[in-house]
Amino acid sequence: MSIYRSGVWFVKGLREYTKSGFQSASKNFNNADLEVNVNDRAFMITGANSGIGKCAAITIAQKGGIVHMVCRDVTRGEEARQEIITQTGNQDVHLHQLDMSKPRDIFKFAKSFRESGMCPAYDPARPNRQPVQGMNFHVKTIVP
Repeated sequence: MSIYRSGVWFVKGLREYTKSGFQSASKNFNNADLEVNVNDRAFMITGANSGIGKCAAITIAQKGGIVHMVCRDVTRGEEARQEIITQTGNQDVHLHQLDMSKPRDIFKFAKSFRESGMCPAYDPARPNRQPVQGMNFHVKTIVP
């Protein structure tokens, strides 16, 4: 990368990806956007035993969502799961052990999860569900 481009990226980073950048952008946030009903909706969260993943799991559980925590370490995952249940009162928090760096394990997990009946996207009782906002129910994800 050229020195010019590096400099531009550095300045952009200082303006947009720091605490002051967040505070500036947060003036345009609409808090009503966070008030959504997630009852009976399932969410699968990777890395849900710490950091952003845990924060997302807590928030969704507080709002009544079904949380599927995908963690590499079962011990740490179970500790986080119990903490989330205690903090939110939501018993519908499930732990799944999976190392996301192993593609074959991911395929095995996806197949077993679908066959377990815990996946509402494959609920045969609701075969005519329509995609929301043009997204396929089977392929929803959060991408920055």
